[in-house]
Amino acid sequence: MNVNKIVLLAFVLVLLLTAVVGFVRPVVAQGTIYIRSDGSVDPPTAPIQRDRNVYTFTDNIYGEIVLERDNVVLDGAGYTLQGTPTWYSKGIDLTGRSNLTIKNMEIKTFFFGIWLNMSSSNSIYGNKIKNNKVGIWLSDSSSNNIYRNNVTRNNNYGVYLGYSSSNSIYENNVTANNYYGIYLEHSSGNSIYGNYITKNYFKHIAHVGIELFSSSNNNSISGNNITNNFYGILFCESSNNTVYGNNITKNDYSIVFINSSNNIVYHNNLMDNTKQVYSYNSTNIWTPEEEVPFWTQWWLWAIVAVVIVALAGAVYFAKKPRDHSMTRTSHLNPASRRASSSMGKRQIKVIVIVR
Repeated sequence: MNVNKIVLLAFVLVLLLTAVVGFVRPVVAQGTIYIRSDGSVDPPTAPIQRDRNVYTFTDNIYGEIVLERDNVVLDGAGYTLQGTPTWYSKGIDLTGRSNLTIKNMEIKTFFFGIWLNMSSSNSIYGNKIKNNKVGIWLSDSSSNNIYRNNVTRNNNYGVYLGYSSSNSIYENNVTANNYYGIYLEHSSGNSIYGNYITKNYFKHIAHVGIELFSSSNNNSISGNNITNNFYGILFCESSNNTVYGNNITKNDYSIVFINSSNNIVYHNNLMDNTKQVYSYNSTNIWTPEEEVPFWTQWWLWAIVAVVIVALAGAVYFAKKPRDHSMTRTSHLNPASRRASSSMGKRQIKVIVIVR
């Protein structure tokens, strides 16, 4: 091969590599982005646009975000915040913060998707939080609202509350998290309602839709659809909670109490669970007859059967042919009419005698 051909081949290879590189968008390792206490974005080249107290993504971000300022809105505008699941990496770090709103973003592949520590009165909504070690983590935090998020495929916890109180967790889809959908530890006075909690189940190991552990007291769990978990709701050393109006279906166990007493359970639908309620060393206040949907009660179906038989009988007698012999004489000759008339009279006389 002569020199000219070698040069030409090398030139073609360079062109091909240049074209490939041009079509592949590099993943930028942006590192940590700070929203400083003075409102500035650091570094200023980060793809976040500020409009007074609203900070909006203008592109996907590869790295962590730390908020050092209260009373702001962080709007993902549908973009993705992505990281690496290294130890204690945090997608969004809210430490000591209040009155923040985190919305409209996908947060994935961190150790903690969203981290709240000693934070209060924040709102987290409309996010997709997936493939993290923990989706949303609250510790020593109160009066936060977590709602209308999709929290899915996180490795340990969908939503974790530790030593946290008076938080509201509602209208979220908490699905396919490997160990726990929603987990409370030493957390009291929280409200968990209107969530869809399903398939928090990993390789046939016992996992939980909602667990209240170790002095998680005075919480309210209501109006949730809890289905296809191993345990629907698990209480362990937790008391004085209220569970009502939930649909708890197709779990291995619907509700389990372990060393947990004085919980109030009522008006729940427990259906198609392998085992309904299990209690160990626990005394609780609940109404078993109300836990089974009213349409499965035997007496209701007995009443329905009687009504159906009565209606069927009424319809049968209403459709039974009548004797119209007295009205079918117009086509007969006079003699036949007289005979028919006399027969009719005799029939009438017989009827009168029988009466």
